[in-house]
Amino acid sequence: MNRTQVEEVQKLDTIWPLVAVAVPLVVNWILYFVFYERDMTPFYASMGTSLVLALLLKYSRLTTRWDGIKLSVQFRPFHFKPLSIDGKDILSAEICQYNPIRQFGGWGIRSSRKYGKAYSVYGSTGVQLTLKNGQKLLIGTNQPELWQELIREF
Repeated sequence: MNRTQVEEVQKLDTIWPLVAVAVPLVVNWILYFVFYERDMTPFYASMGTSLVLALLLKYSRLTTRWDGIKLSVQFRPFHFKPLSIDGKDILSAEICQYNPIRQFGGWGIRSSRKYGKAYSVYGSTGVQLTLKNGQKLLIGTNQPELWQELIREF
């Protein structure tokens, strides 16, 4: 991998998203087929909602790119256009351990008045960026040392 161009793609590789979708499906199955509910509309609506949720979780990707000049972050399928930060606008980059639930209310694209904005898929390790305009941005990563070194070299 070229030292000036790095890309990291994170996705949900764990079982918990499937469990989160499977539980409502089992409850629906019990409610509508065991108790023989005649109106199937709620069943189909909840099954469709569960399917959409499962697909969103399956295809969610956090892509972080550094091309030597700018940093871009894109959380698909929620971002159509990546967030782009010019390297000159980054004041500092530090490796940090964070508590996603306590500090940001969970994973994903999150905001906190105290801690700034966060992009994370899983885990509790990230790169905390402080921008020249005072904004804080936390990017979850599996390779925090690499990202910090690359941004500091610029």
